[in-house]
Amino acid sequence: MGRNPVSSVLGLLAALCLFLASAARLTAQEPGPSTPAEKEESEPEKEKVFELGGFIDLYYSHNDNRPAGHTNFFPGAGVAAKRAEEFALNWAALEIRRDPDPVGFRLVAAAGNAVEVLHSGEPEGETVGRDELRHVYRASVSYAVSDRLLIEGGIYPSHIGFESALPRDNWNYTGSWTANFSPYYQTGVKAVWSFADGWSAGLHVVNGWQVIADNNDAKSLGAHLGWSSERSSVTVNGWAGPELPDDDSHQRTLLDLVATTKVTDALSVAFEGYLGRQELPETASASWSSLAGYARYQLNPEWAAAVRVERFDDPDGGISGLSQTIEEGTLTFEHRPHEKLLLKLEGRYDRSTEPIFNGEVEEQGEKNQLLLVLGSIVTF
Repeated sequence: MGRNPVSSVLGLLAALCLFLASAARLTAQEPGPSTPAEKEESEPEKEKVFELGGFIDLYYSHNDNRPAGHTNFFPGAGVAAKRAEEFALNWAALEIRRDPDPVGFRLVAAAGNAVEVLHSGEPEGETVGRDELRHVYRASVSYAVSDRLLIEGGIYPSHIGFESALPRDNWNYTGSWTANFSPYYQTGVKAVWSFADGWSAGLHVVNGWQVIADNNDAKSLGAHLGWSSERSSVTVNGWAGPELPDDDSHQRTLLDLVATTKVTDALSVAFEGYLGRQELPETASASWSSLAGYARYQLNPEWAAAVRVERFDDPDGGISGLSQTIEEGTLTFEHRPHEKLLLKLEGRYDRSTEPIFNGEVEEQGEKNQLLLVLGSIVTF
């Protein structure tokens, strides 16, 4: 068999990143002063090599179903508030970063419920798998070729979607079904080009759908086109690639639209909608779709409120594993008593056409659930 052309593109892009980084390093080298006195007089103020930070995200959640296994969501879902009726650690993360000038990097080592959920789909193999990679959330290097072109390679957040895997960065604390059924992170290389004022485009060559290690021999392609102004933004995201284990032929595609606008200085609204499709080996392809709406009102510098409503349709069970429709509504109150401390009190109601939620009796599912969650996030 011939070499996969997408793999060749990935190799060329990776080689280009290494070459450009090496060239920048050699160009920046200059001979130092010949004597200690000259060095003391001429040595400029030392440049900050990197920044160190992190955050701790703790929560308590109550589930009206009183689930026997203390889990609010089925395996692979629930990137926030996974555990019920207990105090739990969602994130404990340490971040080291350097902005590209022109070379930069970001490393985020993490532990907690969220990381376990995010890595639950990792393929098992030698030196890879859930256990080997469980404490890595982000590890990437970047090179600013110019003011308008950035290349980044490694493990980094996905270009798909409105929500992040981090509750500190979202309007709500828990993640939407729209976000849970699309990738939160990806592994590969990307090039982002700001080709005009307010406009940008990106191309991604990655291992696959929210995996660090690849589960087949082919690569996936992602792309995005975005426009933004001072108060609004619109981004179209795309995905195409084989995502079934040990299958290089049957493609998964996704077309995603995210739009945000600041209606007033206090009120912001957002929308996300996507269409997904998975080719299957023995049956017709499966399709799914999702629509989500968001609003956030900043009452004052310390208080804010946010609401989210969504509808996720998976009639063929193509991504969730069951033929179902899920509807969800969430109300979140946010309080920031200190610049380093963020508190989120949230009420959430989920309803599905299938009994996917855990109940008091093990192996007996419920079609709906009501959650109350208190999250506490400290950054440093």
